[in-house]
Amino acid sequence: MRKIKSQTAALLSLCLAFAVTGCSGDNLKDSVINGFNDMLQHFSKYALTDEKDLQGDKTKGEDTYTGSYTADYEDFNDKESIFGGTALERDKGSELTVTYELTVDSGRARLYWLDKGEENENKRKIIPCL
Repeated sequence: MRKIKSQTAALLSLCLAFAVTGCSGDNLKDSVINGFNDMLQHFSKYALTDEKDLQGDKTKGEDTYTGSYTADYEDFNDKESIFGGTALERDKGSELTVTYELTVDSGRARLYWLDKGEENENKRKIIPCL
């Protein structure tokens, strides 16, 4: 049911984008691209872990790509998608900086990012505990 609602919303968004663009050459192309970009950004937030399901406290930044997150984990063996999204072009540019601090008493922690569906990580970001 959720998939049908999402598809219907996407179709309605696309129709709305065409309706408000008018019929003027390059403006039509730009308006459709901008409308598609806005739609991508709107729906990509649903790929993030719901705030109610996060283990910690998230403070939102200016968009879904920014903010801060603090968590204490105990017997946690899962993934959380905290920040991010999908866009053709992000208003604040495409360069992002991640600043983090991990203190691990036991177990392991891993910080990674997805880029075009592929996991990327710096091997120094895997923190084994002694």
